[in-house]
Amino acid sequence: MAETLVLKGTMCAHTDMVTAIATPIDNSDIIVTSSRDNGGKDGVVLLWDLAEGKKLYSLEAGSVIHSVCFSPNRYWLCAATESSIRIWDLESKSVVEDLKVDLKAEAEKSDGAVGTGNKTKVIYCTSLNWSADGNTLFSGYTDGVIRVWVLLHRTHLSVEHILDGQHNHYTYHKHMHHNCSQYVDDKFHKTILRTGEKKCRRYDGGDVIS
Repeated sequence: MAETLVLKGTMCAHTDMVTAIATPIDNSDIIVTSSRDNGGKDGVVLLWDLAEGKKLYSLEAGSVIHSVCFSPNRYWLCAATESSIRIWDLESKSVVEDLKVDLKAEAEKSDGAVGTGNKTKVIYCTSLNWSADGNTLFSGYTDGVIRVWVLLHRTHLSVEHILDGQHNHYTYHKHMHHNCSQYVDDKFHKTILRTGEKKCRRYDGGDVIS
């Protein structure tokens, strides 16, 4: 007999349209839903206990939410909102990252090659997904660009790649964080990781080359 889906039940707590649903890979009894609650002006995330069929608690995003996803190896929840990518630590219920795109910096580094090169247009993230190892966050935006964020140290994320369908841009950046700095070389498409132990490693496409 062919498998089929049947409606098991319903969960009601949102006051407006539900915009996204996510489930953690290690706990099938918990899901997260988002909606345009508060009169459609703000985004609200609800954490549910499926075993009990009830809402556990809510998180305010402060802006309309278009996508949500769990980190595969941290107790983090990410939400793509119309103002930023917001990341919560669910253990403390606190915001650990509020990622925003600097279009002016992107245009200066890529000479206008990314998107339309408009430094003042308004864009926002509409889709999110983590890599399997939890160190890379992929984000899709309304300007048709996929921005790839890498975890440099614990909770610090920075854009590494910008993919627009025609170009693969490596945005130059330098971050000093806990004795660690990272450089992305636009010309050679290499990443150099310098540690406080005076050791350097170069990466090309995810592979260590020196």
